[in-house]
Amino acid sequence: MQLSEFAPRLTSLGIKIVTVTYDSHEDAKTFHDRNHLLFPVLKDEASDLIRLLGILDTGPQPGDAAYGIAYPGMFLVDNEGKISAKFAEVGYRDRPNYNEILSAAAKLGN
Repeated sequence: MQLSEFAPRLTSLGIKIVTVTYDSHEDAKTFHDRNHLLFPVLKDEASDLIRLLGILDTGPQPGDAAYGIAYPGMFLVDNEGKISAKFAEVGYRDRPNYNEILSAAAKLGN
């Protein structure tokens, strides 16, 4: 299941979704519009935030087209801005377990 399909379940718990990509503004906007996403896609072309969060995929090397990409994942942030849960996968084709995310999000709301 992709995040866009799962998003309504999270938003029903009061969870706001924001995604981060190292793609250019134009590529991010095209992806956002083509997939009719109901949440923002922030651009991080230098991958500064991706590095800060510790989710930089270390496989691609400088010069590779995928250099700077993040591992697929999700953070849950509480009302005070503190990261309360982190879900990330090393394989770029893998996605976090959405049932685990939903369970953590439900606990965050309590």
